Order: sequence, then structure tokens, then C-alpha cells
Amino acid sequence: MRLLLLVLSLSLHSFVLSDLIGVVVLSRHGVRSPYPPSGLGWSEKTFSLFSNRTFPLSFDQWGSSGVAQLTKHGAAAIKRMGEWFAFRYSLLLSSQGCELFSFYADNSTRDIE
Repeated sequence: MRLLLLVLSLSLHSFVLSDLIGVVVLSRHGVRSPYPPSGLGWSEKTFSLFSNRTFPLSFDQWGSSGVAQLTKHGAAAIKRMGEWFAFRYSLLLSSQGCELFSFYADNSTRDIE
């Protein structure tokens, strides 16, 4: 994942914005506390089925408010990503009409946050 992001970042800097035809951003839902598979509870036993590591069972330790919720670190990372896109494309966005842009996300809480 880090290599892919690095390659994407390097390729974005290799052209002039006037040559830009489009930008496609595929993004996951940020850093979140884990969630158990359907039907399994939030417990040490559940996590031990999938990993030999010990995981914290407190949402505070994850920095989130509940199962599959965005962590403080995740919120900071998403904010920085938005700031980078705003910096990178602000001139382009401010010089074009809104009808040229399209954004999509489903209505999952992961996307709304």
C-alpha cells in the first residue's frame, strides 16, 4: 500500500495541471478500530481466531468511540489527505465550474465521517 501511494504521488507531480484530464482517487475508509465478523463478539477469543497477537479490548486504547469507528489517528490522516488535495488542485478547482466535477461515496457511516 505504501509503495502504491508513493507511485501515485510521484506520478501526480510529473505533469502540469493544464494537461490534466481527470483525477481518480480510490481511498479506503481511514484507520479504524477493528470489527469482528458478523455473529462474533468483541472479545479476546474472537481476535485470537485470526491472529496470534494480543489486541487491546478498550476503544479508548484504539483511540475510537466504538467498533469500526474512525480513530483519532485515522481522522488526522484523512484530514491531511484532504489538505493535500486542496493544495494540489486548488487553482484548478477555483478556475473551473462545479459542473465539471463529480464525487461519489455511499451512505455508510465510514464514508460520511
